[in-house]
Amino acid sequence: MKIWLILTCLISCLSAAESQAATLDTPEQLEREQTLIQVLKQPEMRRATARVEFLYASDPRAITSAGKRTIQRAAKSIAAQSVYYALSEDISRPAVSWSTAARHKWHGLDVPNSGFGIENPDNIYQVMTVAGGGRYLLRGKMPKPGPVQIHFEVRDSLPGLGQMAVEGFRQLDTIQSEQIQFSEDGSFDISIDSDPPADRRNHLQIPTKGVLQIGVRQLLTNWANQPPASLQIQRLDATLPPAPRDYRALAQRAAAILDQIAPYWLNYNNKFIYSRPINSIAPVRQRPGGRGLSTSGHYALRQDEAMLIRVDTLGSASFGIQITDPWGVAYEYGARISSLNNAQAKPDAHGLFTFVISAKDPGVINWLDSGGYNSGIVTLRWQGVPQGAAMDLAIRDIRLVKLSALDSSLSRVSPSARKEERRKRARDYAVRLTR
Repeated sequence: MKIWLILTCLISCLSAAESQAATLDTPEQLEREQTLIQVLKQPEMRRATARVEFLYASDPRAITSAGKRTIQRAAKSIAAQSVYYALSEDISRPAVSWSTAARHKWHGLDVPNSGFGIENPDNIYQVMTVAGGGRYLLRGKMPKPGPVQIHFEVRDSLPGLGQMAVEGFRQLDTIQSEQIQFSEDGSFDISIDSDPPADRRNHLQIPTKGVLQIGVRQLLTNWANQPPASLQIQRLDATLPPAPRDYRALAQRAAAILDQIAPYWLNYNNKFIYSRPINSIAPVRQRPGGRGLSTSGHYALRQDEAMLIRVDTLGSASFGIQITDPWGVAYEYGARISSLNNAQAKPDAHGLFTFVISAKDPGVINWLDSGGYNSGIVTLRWQGVPQGAAMDLAIRDIRLVKLSALDSSLSRVSPSARKEERRKRARDYAVRLTR
């Protein structure tokens, strides 16, 4: 019966994908999402998710109103990601799959949120699984216009399953769009194997043993007209018949993964973010693999307060700022303006950006909407940074002010304009689901 249901789903998914002609909704993606939904229903996953809720409830963040009210959502989200992790260990299905994403509905599926680890709403996160010593060919095509940057990295472990590091894992090899050789039509091939690149410009080197994950980040700024690049991976040296899906076995494995990654990311937040003074941001740092700069901090505001952050984009191809719940899970991308990038925000006369964090809408530009929660995490990222950019000038000012005393230089936004801003954001986000 299970096999018949899967075949039926695949046939319908194929037809839907062809008619919609989107990029992310491949048959392999839809089959994984169908499997995700079934695995999350298993008793093992329900019990494991309850354990995460208990773990979070014992953390200092649970004392806050925002932390307490978002525990269940955050636990369910990282639980969904643990299922994707379990699915990604299968080397018999070489495919590029999308996860760490907001809830979305398509093709008759209501796919739950799988965000964690302060996931960036400007990124489309994908992963492909390869066998150490294997030979693979990754084929892609960049649309015009397309993502500002596409980045591939071979990881030593899945984020949260290895040693704790500031990025959640260690890079073994990496290549990004600035280094990739494209054809005139935007197509490209990347060889993936255990040999050195030699004369191959587009190449990723993997270890000779083990099951490896190659992470992909497709970075978008103008959501409305930057659909994702299409990606397909093929194994060249050997093929294995796909292993049958066993929902209970997958649930057991996903539950074991969840028991590891939930405390990992809780400890990560406490070590790298909450160890710093409240309402402050850490010094800007270089990210590995040439991925630019980033920093983060945490805030806790009174109902009548706002946190103002004045930023220089340093001429970067992309700059983004976002707020998350206290557990590091992004708010729903399309429903809430809880993140802004340099294509969405409005600069001042000096080309700088002033962002406003507050629980209540202050009626000004560049407001980050927490949905009424007055505490959480704030993260800033600069990508495609010009060589020699002055890191110490990236953040010009951080201050707390009363909402009643907001700088009059900040342009006002009427309630009707705010509603239109939200509607536009929802339309723009839908592009990645339909093109």
